[in-house]
Amino acid sequence: MLQTKSLIEKRSRGPLGRLVAIVFWGFNLLMLLWLLSAIGVIGNQLDSAASDVQQTATTIGAGIGFSMILGVWLIGALVLGLVKFLTRGSIETYEIEI
Repeated sequence: MLQTKSLIEKRSRGPLGRLVAIVFWGFNLLMLLWLLSAIGVIGNQLDSAASDVQQTATTIGAGIGFSMILGVWLIGALVLGLVKFLTRGSIETYEIEI
């Protein structure tokens, strides 16, 4: 039977890299929860609106609010993603036999 050797490359994060990764995923989770809670609040306000004017105002406000939330999410994810990318660690190469 012929054995072949294969190289596997893996990056290992240091303590700072792990902390940045946790902050990155925690930020994304919090933003998702914020967006979902805003959707719930808007649904309740639309149900309790007494007139078409109130429904229209709620819809416009919801659009502005969602745009703000998504803008904060996008900027935060880009900044934290860049920091996460820069702290990803050095490449470790392993040789295995198959």
